[in-house]
Amino acid sequence: MGRLVSAGVLVRDQADFFLPGGGANRATGVVAAQLTLTAFAENGLLPWPLADGTLIPDSSISAGTVYFNEISGSPGFYSVRFYPDRTGYWRVVLKNAALSAEVVREFDVTPAGPVGPPNGLNASFLPPGPA
Repeated sequence: MGRLVSAGVLVRDQADFFLPGGGANRATGVVAAQLTLTAFAENGLLPWPLADGTLIPDSSISAGTVYFNEISGSPGFYSVRFYPDRTGYWRVVLKNAALSAEVVREFDVTPAGPVGPPNGLNASFLPPGPA
């Protein structure tokens, strides 16, 4: 199961790219032009392009494009943003051939509105009372 998000709401995630060799050394300076994007909604291929999101504010993001950029002030950490326009199972795959790396993100997109029970968490930690 992927991350639970609402349709019609900006999704923010992060992608991790590491230098070859199996270590924990983060790759810095990765740009959208070095990646290929494959995106799916309900197992149907989306023809969405990948774009540089460095100068794109959240308020300018709409459905149809996935934005990628290195997070300002955090070398080696990358932002992925997109706006799901339909409910269902989503999968976003970013591939960097030069690093022989692939990052896969999965999302369960629910109808717009709060995620979870209508009134928040509904749980009790007390034994049931007498009937």
